[in-house]
Amino acid sequence: MRRLLIVLLILLAITYNRVLANSELNIELELPERAYAGFECNATIRISNPPEGTPIKVLWIRLITPWGTKHHSVNLELSPGTNLTQEITLRIPLEAKTPAYVSIKATIRVYDFERAKQVTFESDSVRILIDRVIPKVSLKVNTSKQNLTPEEPFELLVSYSIVDLPGGESPTLKITINNSLINSLNLSESSADLYFNLTAPRNEGTYEIRVILYYIVGEESNKSFIYVSRRFGFREKEAWEQILAANQSLEFVMSLYNAAKEQIEVPEEALSLISLAGIRIEQALDAFQEANNSVFSLARDSFNASNAAIKIILTTYQEKLSALISPINATVEKYSKILSKPEMENVTRSLENVVEIREKILDEPENAPILYEEAISDLEKANLTLNRAISRYHTRIRILSLCILTILTISFFLMVYVSRVLYRVLTSS
Repeated sequence: MRRLLIVLLILLAITYNRVLANSELNIELELPERAYAGFECNATIRISNPPEGTPIKVLWIRLITPWGTKHHSVNLELSPGTNLTQEITLRIPLEAKTPAYVSIKATIRVYDFERAKQVTFESDSVRILIDRVIPKVSLKVNTSKQNLTPEEPFELLVSYSIVDLPGGESPTLKITINNSLINSLNLSESSADLYFNLTAPRNEGTYEIRVILYYIVGEESNKSFIYVSRRFGFREKEAWEQILAANQSLEFVMSLYNAAKEQIEVPEEALSLISLAGIRIEQALDAFQEANNSVFSLARDSFNASNAAIKIILTTYQEKLSALISPINATVEKYSKILSKPEMENVTRSLENVVEIREKILDEPENAPILYEEAISDLEKANLTLNRAISRYHTRIRILSLCILTILTISFFLMVYVSRVLYRVLTSS
């Protein structure tokens, strides 16, 4: 009996161990056959919870490598009879020994809900060959111009090619001018022709443009030079002609302003623009002495400011004439019936002349003060004719009123006299 009990216990232990073995997690680690120093490779971990297993929660996965441990958090529950696949990206150190086989395995920590404790499992080790790549790299650098004036735009041409670069790693391109970084970008293609719009430095001198191509396991650089001087491409004759044109416009507007302020009230804006035009002329002359291409924009600014001031003054002349014409037109309309035909013709002719002069002022800015005087003279003639007609009309009204008053007075006394005579006759009879 005792022997039978011992045999049954032995059979029960064997059965329990088989069930326990069948209920353990199955862990598979997959790696590519070859990986490259400095680059990434993907490790795939498949976890199978057998139907005989217990509900678990996968807490984390760690890849044990010769260069350290790669930790990957999971925190996913896994029911019995289900699978879980996780991918972990592993970067092989650039300093890894090559060529060489290394062993990598996965360690998994799970929480067993039935046992209420954490359990660690390990996969089998997987051997992988670590190799080194030496890509073929080409980098060419050129500029659209080499002789440039300060702050002149130019184009940088960069042509690169990287052959035999594994994986989807992005190379990086950096551009410096005299060791100062001016651009950095990640490249999405293994080869391309790139164009960069740059601006020459403000200061004169020789500048080194260096382009550096970083490609994980190395770098390639190339350079080009630009020479910056104000004398390159400076159009001296054209610049001087623009200064003369701007100065001529400034002298004209100053003359026009001095004449106009004696006749009309010139807006302050015109004087501000004249002052600005003078400042820009002085700056343009300084730039001309330095052979600086900014002379063109400065001369243009001066010319534009003078023209704007001229337009303001001429417009003010026109507005003043319009303001003077308006009341005269109203007076003509009011007293048109008392004007004789010659008077009406004279007034109409004068007003038409003023309107014509007003429109002519913009076309003949050099004659604006004289034209304004002519318009004022015509307005005075029209006013004189109107005033005479109105005065004559008022005189006639006064004479007519006096006559009527005299007639009424005589009629009154005549009636008084007749009344008295009639009274006497009636009284005597």
